[in-house]
Amino acid sequence: MVYPFIDGHPYTGTAGEISAAGDLLGRIHMARVDTIRLRSYSWPTADADEITSTCQELATTFTTHAGQDAAECTAAVADLGRRFADALPSLRTAELPAAAVSSDFKANNLVYTSTGPVMVDPDNAGVEPRLLDLALAATLSTTNVLPARPGCSPAPNGRSSVTATWPRSS
Repeated sequence: MVYPFIDGHPYTGTAGEISAAGDLLGRIHMARVDTIRLRSYSWPTADADEITSTCQELATTFTTHAGQDAAECTAAVADLGRRFADALPSLRTAELPAAAVSSDFKANNLVYTSTGPVMVDPDNAGVEPRLLDLALAATLSTTNVLPARPGCSPAPNGRSSVTATWPRSS
């Protein structure tokens, strides 16, 4: 374990660990902390053309590295890019509730102790919209964790490793 000074174990994908992680994320979002030294968030300045260009670059990467999933990955990212381009102007002006967040809340940054998960490696912390941090957590939660039990898919493909908890929609 990278953090031997914390008496605990890494994420194994149990329902209890997932629930405890969600509880911790909620407590982090509600904590009142001094934010004076934390970076402030700025929404991306990309326009629709830049987003489309980035999605096209990713399509090339998918073709090279995603094998039989390349077309599905390309379509999903293109759809996400279109939605992001449509939503970005409204997000910039929405004045969403912000908090001190880690911007890197994921399974391999949690050590599970007898009293619950402890977050480690908060070096990306900043003051950001809570909704953005939640979206990042949902996206990144298990992308660096290899499957440890049945019902998990390999995380390197960028999908959640706990497919039994978050099944793919059809």
